[in-house]
Amino acid sequence: MTLIEMMVSVAIVSVLLTTATALVTTLSQVKRDGERVVEVRGNAATAMNLIQFDALNAGFRFASPAHSVRVIPNVSGSEAELSPVTATANCGQANWGVAPGTDVIEFRAGLSNAEPGSIVSGSCTGATCTIGIAQSRPGTDPSANDVVLMSDASTNNVCMGQVTSVAGTTFTIQLLAQDFSNATATSYVGCLGTVNPGNQGVLMKLERRVRYMICTPPATQPDQRPGLYVQVAQTSTGSMTTPPAPVTLVQEGVEDLQAAWFVSDPANEITAGGACVGIGGGRVCQCDSVAGAPCQTALGNFIPAPSITGSLDASPTANINARGAYQIRGLVIGLTSISMRARTPHNVQALAEGSLEQFVRPALFDHAVGTAKSGDFRTTLWSSVVMQNIVMVKP
Repeated sequence: MTLIEMMVSVAIVSVLLTTATALVTTLSQVKRDGERVVEVRGNAATAMNLIQFDALNAGFRFASPAHSVRVIPNVSGSEAELSPVTATANCGQANWGVAPGTDVIEFRAGLSNAEPGSIVSGSCTGATCTIGIAQSRPGTDPSANDVVLMSDASTNNVCMGQVTSVAGTTFTIQLLAQDFSNATATSYVGCLGTVNPGNQGVLMKLERRVRYMICTPPATQPDQRPGLYVQVAQTSTGSMTTPPAPVTLVQEGVEDLQAAWFVSDPANEITAGGACVGIGGGRVCQCDSVAGAPCQTALGNFIPAPSITGSLDASPTANINARGAYQIRGLVIGLTSISMRARTPHNVQALAEGSLEQFVRPALFDHAVGTAKSGDFRTTLWSSVVMQNIVMVKP
């Protein structure tokens, strides 16, 4: 073999080796990227399954659309009802905080091993109610500090309260707002208005309150990933109204949780909104799916009754039967999942070059697209859930 032939052979082999190396590197990168896609989709699917399970059980033996499910939208971390969780502390870990702009979803269910008790007498003065039930039910009757629902069987008006004292089959109850704070004495309209011995109502005990939230690490820990966390409060382990209950991780790699909710308007109260359809009575609204005020009423912005101040309605003379506009019938839940794996040189290079549309947090419902460029893979997942218990079961 001549020198020229040898040089040509070496050149050909070099080209082949370079091509093979590039091919192996590319295939390796494609494999890693594929693994990340599978990972983020799996994280989102697992998280969604967990939320759906509690959504389908919302209202179990505690059936009331206004009280079984609640969304706390676009949290800032300064909400008193989330305390001690803030934007910078106590969200799963001491120095982690709830992710600003995300939603917190809360589900409530009743006592699983007992039937509701029959109210044979009941009246309220301001925010304090006194009720009597037909008979004592040891082991299932509420105790002091337990949270209960009281249903007026005549009007299907349901109000929530905390037991302050028990004397045999008689209970004294302090009315509560949706955030479990004490309702004001003059704003809780019509609770137990027609209950009497000849017109029985129903007493139901709340067993658990489940809150889903996104906890995120501080900026000083950029390699840590956010996650979906859950806070479960149970009457068997302490009062539902005196946090903190532990906030625990249920799925790594979930960085955004958003929820929109569906309401109906049989009484023609909803008058405007970017996500409302239909006109007049029978209007259906999907709330909190777009920025702004997607669901409004003639009385102001849509607030699920009773409001944070305990008010069922801005008007004290409002018809209690017309609470359809304030009953959440279903949810659309959206999740964004982020890769848990370390960033690759390919991702870092894309980050440096600015070619990273797929590497920023995507927009989700009314949560605008993120601005932080991390070089991480992400995916989004949506699912609709109908609240089966609160639709199929009446209090």
